Amino acid sequence: IICLFICLNAYTISMNRYALAESMLFAVFCLMVSVAVKLLKRPGNRSVILLSLLTILIFIVHQRALSIVLATMILLLALLLSKRILLKQGVMFAITFAFFFVILLLIKNNLQNVLWREQGELANDFSVQISAATLLFSIDGIKSFIYALISKTFAIGAAYFLLPFCFMIGFFKRGLQLLKHKFNDMQEKDFLYFYLGISIIFALGVSAVFSMYPIRRDQIIYTRYNEYVVGPIILCVVIDLYNNKIKYKWNEFAVYVCILSGLAFFTDRASKWMEGTGYISLTTPMLSLFYRNNSINMYAIATTMLIVFGVLYFLGYRKKMLYFILPLLTGVSIYSGIYTNQIFNHQDEARKATQEIAEVINDMYDSDKEIQLKLVRAGGAYMQQYYGGILQSALPRVNMKYINLPVEKTDLENADLVVLFNNSIEILDGITMDMENIYSNNLYTLLEIK
Repeated sequence: IICLFICLNAYTISMNRYALAESMLFAVFCLMVSVAVKLLKRPGNRSVILLSLLTILIFIVHQRALSIVLATMILLLALLLSKRILLKQGVMFAITFAFFFVILLLIKNNLQNVLWREQGELANDFSVQISAATLLFSIDGIKSFIYALISKTFAIGAAYFLLPFCFMIGFFKRGLQLLKHKFNDMQEKDFLYFYLGISIIFALGVSAVFSMYPIRRDQIIYTRYNEYVVGPIILCVVIDLYNNKIKYKWNEFAVYVCILSGLAFFTDRASKWMEGTGYISLTTPMLSLFYRNNSINMYAIATTMLIVFGVLYFLGYRKKMLYFILPLLTGVSIYSGIYTNQIFNHQDEARKATQEIAEVINDMYDSDKEIQLKLVRAGGAYMQQYYGGILQSALPRVNMKYINLPVEKTDLENADLVVLFNNSIEILDGITMDMENIYSNNLYTLLEIK
C-alpha cells in the first residue's frame, strides 16, 4: 500500500505518457537510495561503484540533478570521515565518476548533434545553467531567489500533503541532537535521513535558481524537477507513522499550521507580482486542481492540505486508519494525474501535426540531399522550441534554423523550406519571394522557396 502511494502519485501518473526526463530521474534516484541503504548496511566495493555510476547517470539525464550529485558526494565524505567506508573506496568512487562522466558526456553530446543541429535551442548546455546562476550576484537576484525558494518549498510540501515538512522537521530535530553529541552516535538511519534531507534541500535550491524570474504562473509553484526526490522521503515518513515513531502533539501541529501559512503568504505575494498569465499544468500536477480563472489560490491549497495532513497526523498511529487513508489519497493523486493529462492533451495533437510535416518533407526530397529549413517563431517561443526539437529529431538530415520576428528577406536566403508555427502566414507579408504553400495542418504551414 505504501509503495502504491509513493509510485502512483500525480507526478508519475501525469509524466508516464511523455518521454521527458522526469520518469527517468524518479527511477534512478530510487535506485540510488536503494544502493545507499545497501552501502550503509554492508559497505562494499560493488555498492560504491554502482552508486558512482548512478550518480553520473542521473546528472547526464538532466543537469538540474546536480543537487543529487552534490548530496551523494557529501554523503560519501561523511561516510569517509566516520570511517564507515575505506579511503580506497572513496578513491574508487571518484575515479569511476570521473572516467564514466567523460564517456557519457561525449555520448550525450553526440546524441544531441544527431537529434538537434542547433544545440542551444533544446540541449542542456552548461553555459545556459551558468548564466542563470550568475543572477545570484545582485541584490535583486538574491531577493528573487529567496522568494523562489519559499515558493518551491511551499509547493513541494503542499503537493504531498505536508509529509515532506514532517520529514524535514524530524530531520532538523535529529540533526540538533546529533550536533550536541558531536555526531558520535550516528546510526545507519541517520545517514540515510541526512542524505535524503540534503537532497531535497539542494533540489529546491537548484530549482529556485532557475525560477527567479518566472514568465508563467506555474513557474512560481514549479515542482517538476523536485518531485523525483520526494518518493523515498514519503516512504520514510509513512513507515515512521506506521511504526508510531511520529507522535501527534497539538503544539507540533500548530507549528505546521504556522509554517504553511507563512509560506502561503509569501508565495501568494510572489504570484501577484508577476505579470505573466501562462500556466502549464504538467509542471505541478497536484496543485493544478486549484488553478481557476487564470489564478491559483495559495490559501485554498494550504487549508486543504492542512486538513488532509491533520487526518494523517492524528490518526496515522492507528494502523487500520492508514490502510484506509493511504489508498484514498492514492486515488486522489491518480485522479489529479489523469486530470492534468486531459487538460494537457494538446501535446499529443502537436506531436501528430509535427510528424505529418516531417513525413511530407521526407517525401519531397531524395535521401542524399541536405535540406535547409527555417522555422519561424511567432509567439509562444518555448513550446515552438519544444516541437521544433521533435521536428528536427524526425528529420536528422535537415539543417534547421529558428527565425524570430520580425522576419526579413535575408533571414530566408539559402532556405529550401519555411515552416510557420500556428499557420501565421501573414508574418511574411511584404517579403517578395517566390514561395509555394505545400502543406498545412492545425499547427504548421509548410512553404517551399522556388
